[in-house]
Amino acid sequence: IQVLPSEAALFPLMLDFMYCESSLPLSSGRACTLYAMADKFVVPLLQKAIQNFVEKSLTLTELIEFIQHAQDQQFYKKEIERLVLCATSKLCAYLVKYPSEARLVQPPLLLNTL
Repeated sequence: IQVLPSEAALFPLMLDFMYCESSLPLSSGRACTLYAMADKFVVPLLQKAIQNFVEKSLTLTELIEFIQHAQDQQFYKKEIERLVLCATSKLCAYLVKYPSEARLVQPPLLLNTL
C-alpha cells in the first residue's frame, strides 16, 4: 500500500488511536487526511471518531475552514465525500439557527452549501 507524505506524517496518530485507544489531537486540516486513511486501512472506529469531531467540536470558523480544506483535497474526494456532507449539513443547520453568521462564509462556499 502506498502512503502519501501527508499520510506518513499522521500514521503515528492512527496507530495510537488503533492500539492505545488514545484521544486524537484533531484539527480541521488533519481530519480529512485521517478520515481518508481510515477508509484506506479500514478503521471504521477512526472514521466515526473524526465524524463526531466534525459534528460536535468545530466552531463555525473551523467548520468553514474544514469544508474549504476538504474541497481542496482532490486526491481524497471520494473517500471524504461522506464527511464533507456531514460538515455541510452542520453548516446549514448553524446558518438556519444564526442567519447573521452567513456573512462569515465566502459566497462560493455558501452557494455550494445551500
